[in-house]
Amino acid sequence: MGYAVVATDGSSSAENAYRRALELELFTGRIVVVVSVVPSIKVGFISDVYSFERQAEHEAMKEYQKHAKNAASAIRKHGVEVRLEIRHGDPAEEIVATVEKYDAEFLVMGTRMAKGLGGVIQGSVARKVLGKIKRPVFIFPEQTKV
Repeated sequence: MGYAVVATDGSSSAENAYRRALELELFTGRIVVVVSVVPSIKVGFISDVYSFERQAEHEAMKEYQKHAKNAASAIRKHGVEVRLEIRHGDPAEEIVATVEKYDAEFLVMGTRMAKGLGGVIQGSVARKVLGKIKRPVFIFPEQTKV
């Protein structure tokens, strides 16, 4: 049985991504690894700030764990085996590292699309992941209301 990785940060685009993947039955016959990456929090170089950074990272860790558990629960309801990975660091690098760790067949993630000078562009994490990964990536944009 192969692996698939789902990246989530708790955003509506991340939720839309794994829900669309479920609709398309992309996870059939695979174990899904839900990864949530707590970004490093740096607010300065003053030693007094260190305790604030640690507290902020602790609070962020709890929030990202909650997002990952919610995604895992939603995917499990469809009879899919799920594992959790909570990582800390640069989101794009940690997402790619998770895909490589499990030798996953593909990655599912959402993106916040933004309008730029050249039209619609992908979010920065999705763009960085695409520049580093050597596996197929299913990127689903945030659902728009009509």
